[in-house]
This record gives sequence, structure tokens and C-alpha cells, in this order.
Amino acid sequence: MFPEGSKVEGIRVLNTVWSDRAGFEARASACSEAALELARVAGEGDREGASNAFMQMASTCHACHQSYREE
Repeated sequence: MFPEGSKVEGIRVLNTVWSDRAGFEARASACSEAALELARVAGEGDREGASNAFMQMASTCHACHQSYREE
């Protein structure tokens, strides 16, 4: 996602996506892992577990947006 030089008008991404590439990729990976966990728990029919997994995934999204997305 976001290869170097890929900033497109209308996309609200900060330059830290490229200057802190390792951090960006770590946060993207955490979000992906959280989404997989949500899918796993939801597939088991565990409503409380799915709710908790959703909140964890939302937290990883928020953390990435705080660091790498323009307001």
C-alpha cells in the first residue's frame, strides 16, 4: 500500500507513510491481524468476543490514522 511517490490528490496521507515506512507497515500489519481475528471470532458465533475483536480492530485503524492520515 502507498508505494513511494504514490501520493494522489484527494488522498489524505501524510509523508510519514514514506519517511516512517517500518512504522506504517507495522501498523498496517496489526490492523490486518486484528481483522483476521475478528473474522475468526465472528465465525464462531461469539458475539461478545466479536465485539471485543471489533473494538481491537477499530483501535488499530485509529492508531494508524492518527500517525499517517491528514485531518
